Amino acid sequence: MASTVERAEYAVLQDLLRRAREAKGISQRNLSAKLGKMSSYIQKIESGERRIDVIEFLRICDILQTDEHSILKEIRAQCAGIKKRKS
Repeated sequence: MASTVERAEYAVLQDLLRRAREAKGISQRNLSAKLGKMSSYIQKIESGERRIDVIEFLRICDILQTDEHSILKEIRAQCAGIKKRKS
């Protein structure tokens, strides 16, 4: 079972990807289609029902024209605070 911190870290990733998608004005359905996936694919990622691997993450970042390094840095920054609060 995943620890609370791991779940919190994944929630940060979900939120950052959702915000990047919304900033580009792309719907969940449209992004799913651009990935060649079923229309509910992105909805399931953003809701936590489905996890993504690193290749899927990179493809999403490419389509959203979002810097993957910035997202990873932001995950580390936000999760450092979560870990400190847990200690």
